Amino acid sequence: SWGSPENYGYDGQTLIKNNDTVGTPAAPAPEPVPGTASAVRPAEGWTDTTLTAPGQENALPETSVTVPAGAIDETAEQLVLTVASAGLPEGIAVPEGEKAETWQIGLSGLKENNAAAVAVRMRLSAGLDNVRAYRGADLIGDAAYDPATGLLTFTTASFGPVTVVSG
Repeated sequence: SWGSPENYGYDGQTLIKNNDTVGTPAAPAPEPVPGTASAVRPAEGWTDTTLTAPGQENALPETSVTVPAGAIDETAEQLVLTVASAGLPEGIAVPEGEKAETWQIGLSGLKENNAAAVAVRMRLSAGLDNVRAYRGADLIGDAAYDPATGLLTFTTASFGPVTVVSG
């Protein structure tokens, strides 16, 4: 019980009762870094894990991955998702009147020869037309874009440059 008001005080940072520290405010959470997200291996081992790298307006799309436990290297101490602007890979033709954006997507902590599908979600601008997604110069066959939400989804077992072409 706190008792009467004269038994406690506040120095602007710490709540004090009878000259004992009762609580210290937590340090502020660090600002999220655009294009990066990580998770540390839980004590009980890896389970399916979702990482979301925050976007940066007019530069990087918010990008999330859901990694099945079977795709993660069991010796990995952490998973790290990175998204960075990149140049257009050779082999992708951008028709006149259309635009292309490329991002290098990396995911460390996967098994060396991972074959399990990792779900990827990228938040692009809503209302784009004729959207196509490429991994390297290869069309991503299961890529789906929702023009109402701007969400592009696809699966992949490995990571690298992803290019979105739209008209």
